[in-house]
Amino acid sequence: MFSALPHHKSDALLRVDNLDRYDDRDDIRTNLIDSFDRLMAFIAKHLPDRFYLEGVHSISLRNKLFREIVSNLLIHREFANRFPAKLIIEKDRVYTENWSRPHGMGLIDPLNFAPFPKNPVIAKFFKEIGRVDDLGSG
Repeated sequence: MFSALPHHKSDALLRVDNLDRYDDRDDIRTNLIDSFDRLMAFIAKHLPDRFYLEGVHSISLRNKLFREIVSNLLIHREFANRFPAKLIIEKDRVYTENWSRPHGMGLIDPLNFAPFPKNPVIAKFFKEIGRVDDLGSG
């Protein structure tokens, strides 16, 4: 992978006290499976996992939510561009940054919208290993 994509990188940043740089960082330069695991570990390290019951079972809302966010960050990456996929945790928000090459021009019409698979092979692989649920479910 590194010979084919030497610029492949994901960046996890914590910016709570030092807003100009970061308070903690994981510079991730490994395969997609390990990237997923390291991004999830970074989230677990810095975000609380409050108690939540679903029926009679305690579940992790943090893991459920960020599993979707992290998998989408990696699956929908534009690998032709050197811009790293970024996960940024701030004091009052969490957001991601990813390079994108638009498919089509103009405003998105929610009544006439169809998802466009950017990396269908990676998406199918993530589904097979259980890192995502239904493809295109959002």
